[in-house]
Amino acid sequence: MRTDSSNNAASVPMSKERRQRARFKIDCPVTVLTPGRGKKRLIGCGSLYDISEKGARFFLDGSLEAGHRVSLEVDFRHPDGGVTTIRFRSLVLRVLPGESYEVAVSFLKGESYVRGKGSRWKGEASPWNLVTKGNYWIN
Repeated sequence: MRTDSSNNAASVPMSKERRQRARFKIDCPVTVLTPGRGKKRLIGCGSLYDISEKGARFFLDGSLEAGHRVSLEVDFRHPDGGVTTIRFRSLVLRVLPGESYEVAVSFLKGESYVRGKGSRWKGEASPWNLVTKGNYWIN
């Protein structure tokens, strides 16, 4: 904790930013699914607000419970009109009610799946068709 000593009054504690990772504000469609392998069930759809190396914040049409695991699919649009969807195994950290539910998740270590939808790379070897295990591609 830092203190503000700009006046002679009692020092006022100032909170320190806990987050150490850079966040990137980006508006992309998201889909939240049940976790695990096999057929997944749709939980809700929404819009990504920001993302970092370790987590994301998004707005959802339905509520989730903190502590639950989910699969978060983010559709990143290419300048050429194509879409790459990345699935993140995630843990729900908090949910704030409002016009839409604001949800914060932490990405769990493990697999991330990438697949292109309608991009110019379809059927070709794409630089975006990576499969990582335990690594994150976002800096």
